[in-house]
Amino acid sequence: LLGGCMVFQAKKKDLTVVCGLAVKIWGGDEKMMEKEFAPRLANNKIGVLVAKVENVPAGFIECSLREDGGKVTGNLEGVYVLPEFRGRGVARDLFDEAVKFVKKKGAVDVESGCPYCKKQLLLLNEKGKSEQNKRK
Repeated sequence: LLGGCMVFQAKKKDLTVVCGLAVKIWGGDEKMMEKEFAPRLANNKIGVLVAKVENVPAGFIECSLREDGGKVTGNLEGVYVLPEFRGRGVARDLFDEAVKFVKKKGAVDVESGCPYCKKQLLLLNEKGKSEQNKRK
């Protein structure tokens, strides 16, 4: 991990940390965000993963699962890293852990509308194809 980053799945006790980060993106106040995020933290099909660098909250990513005709797809909703922690590998660590989270929950595919996540998914798919070609 480039920045000494630790990523963990947020639980109810982490609501204040998550809301503090969310307010930095969307504005509003933390009480409003608590109403948004409390049910998400309790839902086992949604992952809110938080990164800490030297025990300071540095960013988060939200991911969810969708089932369509028996096929489970992981969706990376978006990633946010505080400006002072950018360029230290935090977003990449969050992305990697989010992919692991949805796959562990049964996702066959992973998708995202988030530009950063889309780019990383393309790189991951290219890496997978190149590894498959090496084995042939």
